[in-house]
Amino acid sequence: MTTAPVAGNEFKGRTFGWVVRRLLLYIGLAFATLTVFALFFALTIRLGVTDKVNGWFKGGWIGFVGYTVLLFWITVRQSRRRWCH
Repeated sequence: MTTAPVAGNEFKGRTFGWVVRRLLLYIGLAFATLTVFALFFALTIRLGVTDKVNGWFKGGWIGFVGYTVLLFWITVRQSRRRWCH
């Protein structure tokens, strides 16, 4: 168990502006990832290779959702040490 002054030193450099910038970075990365996925699926449909793509994703949307939840869980577990209780 740490004391308040020691715990306070750990988060000394994190201001409100830093939090907002970090949050905007994460939102931007999420939108960029979604854009890449949307472009990939739009191009595969436009070019008519949907049967091959469906073969790649045997589980369909269930696999996509499961993989997304797994990535989210890993990210939350890795950043848990940065949370202030």
